[in-house]
Amino acid sequence: MTKRFQTVQNIAANADFLKGPLVSALANCLDSQELLEGLENIPESTYVLRRALMRALSRDPRRLAMVKGQLLESLQEKLLQANYRTVRTFGYVLSELAVLDIPLDDRRKILSALLQSRFAHIRASGYKAIRRGPDDPSLNTVLEHVWQRFHDPQCASLIVNRMSLEFILSEFDTLNATIANFLTRARLYLRVAENDPSVLELLKEKDEVAWAYVKVKLG
Repeated sequence: MTKRFQTVQNIAANADFLKGPLVSALANCLDSQELLEGLENIPESTYVLRRALMRALSRDPRRLAMVKGQLLESLQEKLLQANYRTVRTFGYVLSELAVLDIPLDDRRKILSALLQSRFAHIRASGYKAIRRGPDDPSLNTVLEHVWQRFHDPQCASLIVNRMSLEFILSEFDTLNATIANFLTRARLYLRVAENDPSVLELLKEKDEVAWAYVKVKLG
């Protein structure tokens, strides 16, 4: 660890959110190897420093290209080995990397690692990264696998908005039981009712407000 990085780390350790811009400015002065070292050892860093390091990396495509491969390999391995206390920080960096301008194959590797984590909050960061990033139909296969394994509500929302009607019909009962969000439930019934209007009676029994909303949308 270089003296320059130690200086930034010490300042960040005593910084509050009001001093975030100062830490960000100092992080921008670090070279690619110092950024890599800092992000590989994020459990020892504060949130202010982690955010500053990610911003510095995201603003410089040259530095991102230099460290991306080693950083992804290192963090994906650490994500698998991390415990509940440390895994969140690795997940944060990977999910932020997933929405940067990186090759599609790298993005898929990151999202696959996040979505298949045994920790629900790490999978949640993967679902969020999918929503924030470009549309990629190839992720649907991973989503199918993750849905059938975990049945996360966030995954249900992505399925309703992204997946084929055929898959939604095959999983309708489980989706219907899992979804609590009003708009996601309405979207589910909007899609299914186009194929089978009779499901609206089921929605009326479950949620009359959602039923009225869907009826209006269907015309």
